[in-house]
Amino acid sequence: MNDIEFVFEIEDEAGSFEVPMYFSAHDWFDDDSGDIPAVHYTDTGFDERQKDIIHDLIGMKGTEHDGGLLSEMQKAADWWESHNA
Repeated sequence: MNDIEFVFEIEDEAGSFEVPMYFSAHDWFDDDSGDIPAVHYTDTGFDERQKDIIHDLIGMKGTEHDGGLLSEMQKAADWWESHNA
C-alpha cells in the first residue's frame, strides 16, 4: 500500500497556512490495533512558530484539540480508498 497524502489548513492568530501531510494507508486500513496512524509532514519552509503549532496538533490528533486533523485524515482516507479500491 501507499501513503495517503492530504493538505491540512491551519489557522491561528497570524493567519492561516497549509501543511502537506501524509500517513500510511496500510496503517489506516489494515492495522487492527485501533491506534490512529502516525501522520508526517516535511518541515521545510515553515518557521519555528508554525512548526510548534504543527507538532502540537499532531500530538493531539484524535482529541477535541487537534484542529480537525483526524477529520481531515478520515476524508483523505475515504478519497484514497474510493480511488484505489
